[in-house]
Amino acid sequence: KNLCLMYSGAALCSFGKPPQILERVCTNEEEVLEEMRQKNKFVLAKNITKLSFIQKKVGYDNVMLLTESLKVNDTLIQLDLSCNNIGDEGARFIGEALKVNNTLTELILSGNGIGNRGVGFVCEGLKANSTLKRLEIENDFFGVPGAGFISEALRVNTLTCLRLSSEYLKTSTYSFLFR
Repeated sequence: KNLCLMYSGAALCSFGKPPQILERVCTNEEEVLEEMRQKNKFVLAKNITKLSFIQKKVGYDNVMLLTESLKVNDTLIQLDLSCNNIGDEGARFIGEALKVNNTLTELILSGNGIGNRGVGFVCEGLKANSTLKRLEIENDFFGVPGAGFISEALRVNTLTCLRLSSEYLKTSTYSFLFR
């Protein structure tokens, strides 16, 4: 007999065999971090609307696990990944998740070593996303090419708050964004 049920925060499935844990349902930041550190696939509990991982050493490989969960999540509205060194590769995973996630309204990626390539990945996701309203990419390493990606994404995205800073951008670059 095929059976799939929720028990103690884990999805258990049995197909004529003893039940196996397929993926854990995480209910808070600490559980998500633990599952990421163990490299386990997980889903976010339906009651989670905010996740903050400021300086938690998440890294780009764990962002991949998190964004896989984001692709199917329909409750998370705020995600703060500040100061986690996700780099351009982590930004690529974020961009892919933004293409399909339709609930996230606030995303903070500041202090992650994101360069022009990474900003480009995030902006590709922004072009397909209509729910994100606030994006912060500050203290990162993108320059005029990254600002160009942002300018292009702003033409089709519905962001209402954008916070940017990079040691490679000059004040005059910001006016370029809105041309």
